[in-house]
Amino acid sequence: MRMNTPSHYAEVRCPECGWVHVSVPVTVVSDGGSQEQQERYYRCFRCRAPSATFVPAGPDDAPIGATLQPVVIPSAHSSKVLVIALDLEGTLISSAVSQFPRPHLFDFLTGCQDLVQRIVMFTTVSESRFRSIAELLVRERHAPTWFASVEYVAWSGPRKDLSFVPLAKIEEVLLVDDVELYVQPSQREQWVPIQGFEPPGDDDVELVRVLHELRKRIGFNRNGPATVPLVEGPA
Repeated sequence: MRMNTPSHYAEVRCPECGWVHVSVPVTVVSDGGSQEQQERYYRCFRCRAPSATFVPAGPDDAPIGATLQPVVIPSAHSSKVLVIALDLEGTLISSAVSQFPRPHLFDFLTGCQDLVQRIVMFTTVSESRFRSIAELLVRERHAPTWFASVEYVAWSGPRKDLSFVPLAKIEEVLLVDDVELYVQPSQREQWVPIQGFEPPGDDDVELVRVLHELRKRIGFNRNGPATVPLVEGPA
């Protein structure tokens, strides 16, 4: 083990530049500091590649005695969540009619992509209508390019039952929605509430807050599998 590496955390390597970090739970870095300061723990210290792509480091990947920067691996430290399901109206935009984008939308979507490999839309707006809205958001640079072709969930009934999300277990999905009535009562633990967006809302920071909440829930969940396991230290 490196001289300056905590004995109970695993070493991970950025596949882009080869820089070695130490993987820590989000709770280690979430106390104090601004949102911007905490953002750096989800990217490579050297090249800024997302930490979700990191791989376990080999024994000779870092020099002996090197000080390793901490990083949060969303899939490490036991997260079950594989999918983020997003509502549209009142959550990401004002409505399908007015279509005002919520402040910080681009950064929120990019942050979600860093956390999980699968993002889906779970909305009452029809798919054709959603596609036209998404394409407009991309053209106006309020959303990343991939958002125009993001997966759309077909569903029916009075509530957004997460069993409608294909090829995913209910406990693997988190739903971000501003309307509690759409949440299946038995699935409330999978719901991440967000306040409804009322434009212009220039001072609205709900997407910043919710992204932080998603990072806490996905980045550290003691009951799931760890893809980059902790190395047990002395009791």
